[in-house]
Order: sequence, then structure tokens, then C-alpha cells
Amino acid sequence: MMLKRQKNMYIHANKFLDSVIQKHSNDDILFVTHGGFAKALSAVMYGLDCDELNKIDRLKNTSLTIFNLDDVQKSLGKKVYTCVMYNNIDHLFG
Repeated sequence: MMLKRQKNMYIHANKFLDSVIQKHSNDDILFVTHGGFAKALSAVMYGLDCDELNKIDRLKNTSLTIFNLDDVQKSLGKKVYTCVMYNNIDHLFG
């Protein structure tokens, strides 16, 4: 049951990300979401398959994660993301 739910969330995250990138390809985009969906989005951006979600660390509450879409790859029709910051909570400590 859990694997089916994870697979569905991964598929949804992939479709969601594709639709947002299509509409806002030249914009900065901010997602505010719950940990499970953020984990699925991260897996998609890391290029992992849905059965590799367990490789993604659980996100801490209020953590910040930043990915950049590689413009060169984007111009070639490929989506390659670079993780700039992952699961960062430094803002909580002043």
C-alpha cells in the first residue's frame, strides 16, 4: 500500500514539476509544501526513479531546499537540476 502511494506521489510530482516549468520556464519558482511531496519533487529533480525515494533524506520542518534548472540543458529540451541547498535549517539559529 505504501509503495503505491509513494509511486502515485512521485508521478504527481513529476507531472506537476513539468507543468510548472512549462508555464514559468524563465521565472524563479517557490514551492511551499509538505515533506512527503517535497521528497518526491526532490527525487524527480535528482533524476531518481520512484523506487529510489528511500535515498532521499526526510526533510526537516521549515527546511530550505534550492534546485537550479540548467539553462543549457533546458535549451536542448532536457531537464537537469543542480541542488544548491538541501534540507537547510540554518535560518532557525539566527
